[in-house]
Amino acid sequence: MRKLASVLVFLAAFPLLAQLRLTEIGLQPNSPECSLGLKYDSGVFVGVANSSNPNWIAATRFDLPAGTTGLRQACVRIVRATSAPATVPFDLVIFDDNGTNGRPGTVVKSISASTTFAAGVTSQFASVDLSSVVLPDLGVFIGVRMDGSLVGLAYDNQASTPITTMYFSDTNGFSWIPITTVKAFAIRVDPIPECVSTPTAMCLNNRFKVEATWTTGTASGAATGVRLTSETGYLWFFNATNVEAVVKVLNACGVNSAYWVFAGGLTDVNTVLRITDVRTGVVKTYTNPQGTPFQPIQDVNAFSGPGVCP
Repeated sequence: MRKLASVLVFLAAFPLLAQLRLTEIGLQPNSPECSLGLKYDSGVFVGVANSSNPNWIAATRFDLPAGTTGLRQACVRIVRATSAPATVPFDLVIFDDNGTNGRPGTVVKSISASTTFAAGVTSQFASVDLSSVVLPDLGVFIGVRMDGSLVGLAYDNQASTPITTMYFSDTNGFSWIPITTVKAFAIRVDPIPECVSTPTAMCLNNRFKVEATWTTGTASGAATGVRLTSETGYLWFFNATNVEAVVKVLNACGVNSAYWVFAGGLTDVNTVLRITDVRTGVVKTYTNPQGTPFQPIQDVNAFSGPGVCP
């Protein structure tokens, strides 16, 4: 394992010689694992956290988006020394955030997993299916439990990366220390939102289902939605290369306690745009008549009222 510097932190506050090793290993750009999920790292990892003790755990707190109904998967970047076995076992542990002073508390679930490295590879993402996890609430810790110092968890320490809430234990979770010397562990998670996209239903802001139908003089059908960002997507009717409309749902709760709907069309086809707030059940419908150029939609009070904003 390439090393630029090595820091071994002894934590005298714990009688069991709790120790966290943070070893600089050089810049390594990440692969797009859990790239559309919730991640706190920048995607550039400069070191590895581990301990010489068995059953050490590195954990990150996740504040899941409102409306999250579960977790699809977690992605963690595992690092191994060249002398370590090619297959590295680890446990993915989910904790409630009900521990003392906000530390990891009750174990929600522990899942055994492993990742196998190709020859010459020493750092890679591994994913773990979390679809069976029942969340206690929207505040949880996701932790990686491993053995020894030949393996570890990558971390990000870029100046531009905000520091996240992290804890480390090399007493198998019996005691924890806060981590403030690095910015983010390489732990990511894909939440399952309350709105689930399909080919004809595009979810924006995790809760607004965007659907559309089209009609010409000779045919009709359902539009296909393609999400571009968490707030914006486009619709096509006849061919995937022919964009017909762009739709955006903006969180303006800090402006006028509402979600705004903006849309623009590149068509004169009869279009019925239907947007559903799956949290409240409120539906907004916008219609463009056949033979009329699609008129811009700028509805700054589209979704407002009690229960709309957090």
